[in-house]
Amino acid sequence: MRILLSIFFVVFSIHTIHAQKEANVWIFGYNNGLDFNSSSPPGLISSVGGNAPLNACICSKNSGNLLFYGGGSRVYNSSFQVMDSTYLNGGIAQTANIIVPQPGNDSIYYLFIVNRKNLCGITYSVININLNNGMGGMQPGQIHLLLDSGYTNNYRIAGVRHSNDCDVWIVSHEWQTDAFHSYLITSSGISGPVISHTGMVYSTNLAPSCYKFSPDGKKLACSAADHWVQVFDFDRSTGMVGPNPIDFPFSDVYDGISFSPDNSKLYICMRGGNIYQYDMNAGSASAILSSQTVINPGPTDITWRAKLQIGPDKKIYVAWDGSIRREIGVITNPNAAGLACNYTDSVIILPNSTNDSFVNFIESYFYEPTTHVTYDSTGCANNILHFAVDSVKNATGYSWNMGDSVTVQGQNVTHSYHTDGTFTVKLTILFNCLAPVEITKTVVIKPVPVFTLPSDTFICQNSFIVLDCGAQADSYVWSTGDTTKSVLETSAGIYSVTANLAGCSSQQTITVKQREENGITSYSNVFTPNGDGKNDEFSLGDAVDIQKMIVYDRWGKKVFESNDQIKKWNGKINSSDASTGIYYYIVQTIDCNSQMRTVKGTVTLIR
Repeated sequence: MRILLSIFFVVFSIHTIHAQKEANVWIFGYNNGLDFNSSSPPGLISSVGGNAPLNACICSKNSGNLLFYGGGSRVYNSSFQVMDSTYLNGGIAQTANIIVPQPGNDSIYYLFIVNRKNLCGITYSVININLNNGMGGMQPGQIHLLLDSGYTNNYRIAGVRHSNDCDVWIVSHEWQTDAFHSYLITSSGISGPVISHTGMVYSTNLAPSCYKFSPDGKKLACSAADHWVQVFDFDRSTGMVGPNPIDFPFSDVYDGISFSPDNSKLYICMRGGNIYQYDMNAGSASAILSSQTVINPGPTDITWRAKLQIGPDKKIYVAWDGSIRREIGVITNPNAAGLACNYTDSVIILPNSTNDSFVNFIESYFYEPTTHVTYDSTGCANNILHFAVDSVKNATGYSWNMGDSVTVQGQNVTHSYHTDGTFTVKLTILFNCLAPVEITKTVVIKPVPVFTLPSDTFICQNSFIVLDCGAQADSYVWSTGDTTKSVLETSAGIYSVTANLAGCSSQQTITVKQREENGITSYSNVFTPNGDGKNDEFSLGDAVDIQKMIVYDRWGKKVFESNDQIKKWNGKINSSDASTGIYYYIVQTIDCNSQMRTVKGTVTLIR
């Protein structure tokens, strides 16, 4: 059976490459916990323990389960128990601490802390999650190590992935200079700093309050307490912070800044509670500043302030200062312009104060790159369907599970389904350092007409034969021009029929051979059993209704006998080659009148 036509629909779809799961659990403030693994908005975690304030946590990139968390003084495991008794002397602000997984190693993590309290700069500790029976522990001899001493009174730090999507940059700012310091964390350890002289000079009267990268890592926003926000370009390949920042001149910004997941919007929260949105794609700096929209008229109390953080669900969460409120608002559609971003106040009521603390993550966890998937969503059984995905940066492989126990590798693949039905196709995009990304699609396969015609049959002289294709279909077309399921024919020949069912067509060909009155069709009385696949066996034709065939040598010795119509003589006698010469056969067959006939003749074997 041959498939002639496939009715299918080509679907072109844009897919977001979902965020990783390292930020699926948030622990912050005075023992507040949010879990994004099962709901959005997230559910509260009631059993958080620790010596507040807390603002750094990390989850498994594959499962989203909490691994450990910490803050300015202690580190705690996933059972909310102290991991190590060492006092870390860290800051309490949102971006004062950050956890960075060691690239290429799912067991080692760096906890970076900006030690504002003791004015000793940036320190780090190494956490090995395999210690203490898998509950994690601080690596002996690698606790509270000094990374950079130039950060007195500068307690802000931010993280973003390198352009290779494996390594990680952490960036902070030197005190009383215009120098940004970028450190690179690789599988080999920590290197740097890369120093960039740009932007404002931080001092006692111009203290930094928040650093935030855009999820794609191309922008770095920095706020100075009670002053303004500056947005810089950032080079993920070199770690350099660019010159000529965009200045957002305010007199009452504190900590609240965040980019949208698609990097197109910047949100800034002022003292007093107003949240402003800016369109970062508006063009020039003046056009960006002119795009300002207030998305929530805030209260008049100037002490109100908030911190902003993108969540795994692509919403921005707004944590108000816990000394006044214990509520978290949500910007539901942060990629949308203006009021369409849909800010809602008091979506989550926290059990405890935030104490001016919120979570800090590598912002790349929330990056939303897109890819295009093109595929045949509907097709016919046994026909070729096409599936394709655009190249994804730093991807190492593309694996398609076709939903029928077949897996195909590659960006552009084809596949045939041998049965009709609905199949779920799962594309898995693989990376060296990132968790695999899965995209699922549904493919509907329609049945094709199934024929019951044999490949050949016979017809007797002065007779007829009915050819019934047997297929259930909407329409039929025979090579004779007939358009019925069956046709009546009176002569030998080659006939074909095409059947169509719901847009899926298939074709069958049948050979009708002429049978003589004695039941024998034309045949060759010479055969050459030399194993070349040509005329290697002797028979009286495929259309002969043989009941029995016996072959004798010239001395009358029986050399072959069969009651099987399909079985033919292969020129052997008891597994040995028969000699060249003339042999005699006797065949009992059914003639065209359904009578038993005995037919005799000779056949010549040649080697």
